[in-house]
Amino acid sequence: MTSRRAFTLIELMVTMVVLLVLLTIATPSFQNTRNAAQDTVARASVTDSYYSAKAIWNAERVYPPLATIVSRLSADHPDLTFVTNPPGGSDPETVYVQLLTDETIELCARSRSRTAYCLQATEPGNRRAEPLVLTSVPDNSDNPSAQVAFSTLPGVTSIRCVLDGGPSAPCTSPWTGSGLSAGPHTLTVTVSGAGIATTSKVARWSRVLNAPSVQITGRPRNGSHWASGTITFSTTGTIASRECRIDGGPWQNCASGNFPFSGLAVGDHSVDVRVTNATGSDTASFSWRRADYDQAVLASVPNHYYRMEQADGNISWDSMHNPSGSGIVWTNWNGQVGDARIGAGRYGLGRHMFGTSQATIGGITPWSWTNTSFTIEYWLSLNASGSCTIGRGVAANSQLLHHCFHFDQGNGQARMQNSFYFDDMTTAGVFAPNTWYHIATTYDVATDRSRIYRNGVMIAESSVGPLVGNSSNVTYAGHGVGGGFLLGRIDEIATYNRALTPQEIADRQPVQP
Repeated sequence: MTSRRAFTLIELMVTMVVLLVLLTIATPSFQNTRNAAQDTVARASVTDSYYSAKAIWNAERVYPPLATIVSRLSADHPDLTFVTNPPGGSDPETVYVQLLTDETIELCARSRSRTAYCLQATEPGNRRAEPLVLTSVPDNSDNPSAQVAFSTLPGVTSIRCVLDGGPSAPCTSPWTGSGLSAGPHTLTVTVSGAGIATTSKVARWSRVLNAPSVQITGRPRNGSHWASGTITFSTTGTIASRECRIDGGPWQNCASGNFPFSGLAVGDHSVDVRVTNATGSDTASFSWRRADYDQAVLASVPNHYYRMEQADGNISWDSMHNPSGSGIVWTNWNGQVGDARIGAGRYGLGRHMFGTSQATIGGITPWSWTNTSFTIEYWLSLNASGSCTIGRGVAANSQLLHHCFHFDQGNGQARMQNSFYFDDMTTAGVFAPNTWYHIATTYDVATDRSRIYRNGVMIAESSVGPLVGNSSNVTYAGHGVGGGFLLGRIDEIATYNRALTPQEIADRQPVQP
């Protein structure tokens, strides 16, 4: 019989070491399995709570207070614990709840492995519309008017507005107010209706006055010989008063933005415009000189310059001395006064003509316009019918030049026809009746270009042939070659033996910006 050998001490020790190694290997695997199970529980706790939280989204389309959410979740999941402060331990069945906004809730749970699982339940854009929303509120500005726009739910049946704590009155959107004083303002809008709680919103803004400012926009031209005219100006800011004075005299109301003046003597003059409001005042000033003769015309060295300021016998055209040493006296046709009269002109006096042959004026030009450059300028106010202003030459031999105006375009305004050796040039209908216009026509023999200017601006241009008359051709004022008697007023005729530049013609305008 074979005897059983007992474990030796060494074998026993080896066995214990093997068992210890096996235990060391198995323990982490068991722990991982347990942690994974806890992680699954934590994830399930958060997921279940997430769907319950979304179900809590109430009829107002916002989340209720946090305490109400916790109570609702606890009732739906009695197996879970809901807390509003981060838990100290790691229990996968304890859910931490926080309300981030009234549209977003966050839920978190942590397993013993310290792994946190979180979800956010958000319902953006699904909030129920408010009964009243202010959609537009005035900015702070110097505007005395204001507008407040708002929107309401369909169930709203009553809308009332209160401005600055005043009486309540029915209103609609947009509410508009005007004549508001400087300072803060409020508009309280209140709405109500069946099933809609009474709701009020307040719009707040201020009317802040800007400092007043004034700029003169139209003034007499320095060196002109206007005795009367109108000064224009523009302002910014809310203006309480506008006052003007001339030559340091008393202040006068000029609230319209225009300051007419008249009766100025030859010499130096000044004007001041003052505007004020509650914040202060601003003043704009300028000075100019009224001359005997238009200095811009004299600077261009005219051959003849007829001011028409002499009224003796209603005949003289007041021909000034001209730099070339020769002059011309225009007289009535056939030496008769007829229907021509000296009366109010563009500058001081002018010639009034009434559409008859006796009202025309003729003379002999002392220099030849043949094959030369020249300029004719004058001021004209037409009556409401066609007429001619200037004529020179003989129609029979086609060596003619005349200016005629025709009211035939249906717009109540006349077009100008510049007949030049049968090279006619016609403008659009831009001459209204009973209105003063500065008219200039130029011919440049070097370029064969003729131009028509109205109030300093070119309105027509054409290529023409030179005028080939002779120095004995008569120049008429008051009718064209062969007829077309003037019915209107004419003043300040000037002629030049060169083509004035566009800038020289622009400088003729009496009121400058």
